[in-house]
Amino acid sequence: MLGCEKSLIRDLKSWKFRNPPNYAELPINEDPEYNVPVAVKNAVFSKVPTEPLIGKLNLVCVSEDAMKDILDLDPEVAETVEFVDMVAGKYLPEGGLTVCHRYGGYQFGYWADQLGDGRAHILGEYVNRCKTARLMKAGSFEIACKVNGSANFEESPPIKMAIEQLLNDKYVKWYSEVAHTNLDMVASWQGVGFTHGVLNTDNVSVLGLTIDYGPYGFMQHYYEHYVPNTSDDAGRKGESWQPQLKGSGETPYSRFGDGRAVLRSSIREMIASEACYYLGIPTTRAAALVESDEHKVWRDKSYSGAARQEPAAVVMRLAPAWYRLGSFEILLKRNEPHTMRQLADFVIKHHFPNISSDDPDKYVKWYSEVAHTNLDMVASWQDNFRNMGPIMSGLLLESNFMLK
Repeated sequence: MLGCEKSLIRDLKSWKFRNPPNYAELPINEDPEYNVPVAVKNAVFSKVPTEPLIGKLNLVCVSEDAMKDILDLDPEVAETVEFVDMVAGKYLPEGGLTVCHRYGGYQFGYWADQLGDGRAHILGEYVNRCKTARLMKAGSFEIACKVNGSANFEESPPIKMAIEQLLNDKYVKWYSEVAHTNLDMVASWQGVGFTHGVLNTDNVSVLGLTIDYGPYGFMQHYYEHYVPNTSDDAGRKGESWQPQLKGSGETPYSRFGDGRAVLRSSIREMIASEACYYLGIPTTRAAALVESDEHKVWRDKSYSGAARQEPAAVVMRLAPAWYRLGSFEILLKRNEPHTMRQLADFVIKHHFPNISSDDPDKYVKWYSEVAHTNLDMVASWQDNFRNMGPIMSGLLLESNFMLK
């Protein structure tokens, strides 16, 4: 089989988080009274356990694409008790570190002070994987020529085998076909906004396959200064994702809330995030949704004073990171410059690797890139407005601004 082939995990107990997660480098508040509203200081996160749903749990829906392409999980895993328990907040895979993020923000033009994850828990950091089945590259031929000389070119075993596989004997025709298949490949990249960061001859497949995904990226819209890099620090693995449960219990940021989400709002988020992804809009993803018929919470749906009980639910969201503009605003307002600089350096290091940590203008460049990526995101909202209608557009407007 040619191309990129993932080995999907069929047993959730063998699915593990990176330990420790990269966000463990940042200040984490460990107040044991995690469910008491408090003004957290000098921290980016609070260490908070999940409060699982009670009663009989039901899997409402699952994104097979997110399961396979992000979490490396066989979709059949979603039917297991362990997976449903994980989404409900009852089971934490090995290496997990449950935290809630501290941030503030302006709401409707007014400073709302500390907000934070009032009903959401980040479970850990997962680095997905991808292996390529066949890796015959242009460099395989270059090294043979350099070492053996052109006289022994066709006697080199890998050269001989590759030529026999492709076109048998005619070098000129073969070279032409290799060139055209790679041109077709690059054209297909452009059609979906894919960018390869290291298209050198040692990373060009003679079969016209995309190989060596590190660094690489996707552009939602053309941006001439875009530099892709989504590989891990060692350059051997894939993307880093942070599963987050929404509706998983009280936190120091719950204020007067109960830490829960209801089924109707969770369905709305599940559908909206996956729809936006398939429309080409930069968005967080949603992997699965679990509800409990027995776990009820009070909600005033129409804000008319007529509250009624509704079934509680938890949705598992996915993002490379959950830092917001308000993550920095709260530190500025609370006069915590050391923590703010620490967070900025961390975000640049892990999520904007094209900006050098030694660059004296790194904060200006980073700010500029954050502004442009968010402008691109808003432009993609507007581009899809005519297709989504007012309800879906309203859901988009409820989305939080992400740093990446």
